[in-house]
This record gives sequence, structure tokens and C-alpha cells, in this order.
Amino acid sequence: YNFFYLKRTKVTNLILMRHAKSDWSENVADFERVLNKRGRKSCLALRAWFAENNIKPDIALVSSAKRTQLTFDTIFGIPKIRPGRIQHDDMLYEGDSTQIIKAIRSTASTHNTILVIAHNPSISQVAHSLCILGQKENLPIFPTGAFAMLSFPNSEFEYHSGELIHFIAARTLMADNE
Repeated sequence: YNFFYLKRTKVTNLILMRHAKSDWSENVADFERVLNKRGRKSCLALRAWFAENNIKPDIALVSSAKRTQLTFDTIFGIPKIRPGRIQHDDMLYEGDSTQIIKAIRSTASTHNTILVIAHNPSISQVAHSLCILGQKENLPIFPTGAFAMLSFPNSEFEYHSGELIHFIAARTLMADNE
């Protein structure tokens, strides 16, 4: 018998998402803004996409702002795709891309698929910083309700080491269904 032992490399997927469209009609603090009608519809379109593609993050790092919490709850509120662990973090609201990457790296060793829901410009900057050179040019500044999925050959999350697997804006999913 010939046995071949293949070295298995851990691949880590990272989903970077900007919250869905928020409501500006009420006079509330930015941190307290909720989703508007279009934002809620886009979350349902994203939920359908994640469920159809059987993507269930192991952990979610979610900004503590109301609109990101509602984005997360609406998209990932069904058992099929709900992450096993959820961390709410004020830093994802106030922090810059360097702080967000540090938070991602601190969770990487124990999780295969990490979801981060935060705000612009930081979440777009994280995606551009981590995406492989030559692919990052395909990443626009994230509109509301958009996400990028990057795949890493290890869990180091080195700059310019993530392969762009998906970039999807919720509005394109909604256009497909209308």
C-alpha cells in the first residue's frame, strides 16, 4: 500500500461587509440610526444569497451601532447561516482599518470563516489593504449593503495576501430579483 500524506493548509475566509442603507429621516444620533425600507429589503436579498450559497460564518465581529446590529440580525437571523459566535465591538464603529485588521487577526487562529460588519471608509480600506495586488483594483468603495469575501492561504491576514472570491452589492441582488 502506498500512502500519501498531504500537508493540509488551513484556508481562512474573511467576509467584510458594510451595513445596509440607514434611515436619515429622524433626528437621532448617528450611532442610533436604524435601517430604512431599502436597507431592510437589501438585507433580505443578502440573506437569500448567503443561505443559497451555504455560507455560515464561524464568528461575526459586528459594530455596536444600531444599523450594523440590524443588518446582522436581518441577514444572519436564521439558523442555517447564523454564526456560532457573535462579538459586538464599539471599535468597529470608531476604529480605523489598522485596528479592524488587528481585531480580525486576534480571532483568526480558531475560526475558518470570519464575518466583519462595519462602516465606511474603514471597511473598504480593510478590503483594499488585504486583497492581493492586481485584484484590489476590482474592489470599489463599498456601497451600503455590500460585501467582499477574501480567502487566505493561512490565518495570518498579511497585507495584499487575500484572494478576492466575491464582491457583491445588495442592490445588484435586488435588481436580479425585480
